[in-house]
Amino acid sequence: MSAVSGWKDVPGFFEDADAAALNGLISRVRRGGTIVELGTWCGKSALYAAETIREIEAPTPVTRYYTFDAYPEGSEEVWNNTHGVGSAVEARRIAERALGPYRDIVEAPVVDSVKAART
Repeated sequence: MSAVSGWKDVPGFFEDADAAALNGLISRVRRGGTIVELGTWCGKSALYAAETIREIEAPTPVTRYYTFDAYPEGSEEVWNNTHGVGSAVEARRIAERALGPYRDIVEAPVVDSVKAART
């Protein structure tokens, strides 16, 4: 993946209509609130949220956005090169690169759903 200049540069399923819906949610959250997303994949929606929160709450954003996705060990065989992303490992790396500049807003812990289910 080349350099990311915005959420539309990240592969994924999140489109303009989804962005409008998420924008509506973000605008209703009280400043300093918390938003949780399940299923971030490559971080496209999380990046959109971070960009929006930073814009709305400039110069000092205080709302936190937590996003989780299951990157199970061995899940590569089910990816089928979706949106040009061939594995869970690759999706996680894309998300980490895209969300890096927004660590003051977004927290995206790694979750291995297979290992978690076994414990």
